[in-house]
Amino acid sequence: MSNSKPDTRTTALAVAKRLFVERGYSKTSLTAIAEEIGISAPSLYWHFKSKEEILFSLIEQDLDRFISMITENVRDLSPADRVETMARRYILIQLDRRPDSPSAVMDGDAGASEALSHRRMLQIAELDHVLTDDHAHRIRSMQSTVYHLFRAALEEGAASGVFSVVDASTVAFAIISLCENVQSWAKPGGRLGPDEICDQYTILIRKMIL
Repeated sequence: MSNSKPDTRTTALAVAKRLFVERGYSKTSLTAIAEEIGISAPSLYWHFKSKEEILFSLIEQDLDRFISMITENVRDLSPADRVETMARRYILIQLDRRPDSPSAVMDGDAGASEALSHRRMLQIAELDHVLTDDHAHRIRSMQSTVYHLFRAALEEGAASGVFSVVDASTVAFAIISLCENVQSWAKPGGRLGPDEICDQYTILIRKMIL
């Protein structure tokens, strides 16, 4: 069994994420983050140039995980299977990010914070305008990855005559909007479970594209 501990950078990101959620970005200092992990503030500068870079790293880390979960092993699927697989994964991820999702409830406050952290980090970046132009561009580029994959699948299906799609961009945005907003109404313990919600959304998406 390995007894290795997380490196300082990994620990700092985890602590910063928690403090940003609990206290807010503006009320969390680099000194507070350093004190939580038992190092001096100057030592933290070996890993991050600024608090903004920590926030960027957190968003980048979460987005990279999000994109990987949605797109893993989908490129060789048929256009229809690609759209359906990515949509189902997207929906399941969104449902698990609700503050009252089973994983958050099971893990208590820490789980709830983890479930909300990605959205909260993005809100901080967008509302407080704290990211540098380069970092903001990088995040926008990452955010568009899933859209481009949906659009490519829709264009491929339309070109082969499988889909009745007039404008792939519009439909890609519509599918993403459906998936993104499912957490606004679906509740744990409700009439439909996650898989059933995915089934219903899949039916809606098929009606949009076939």
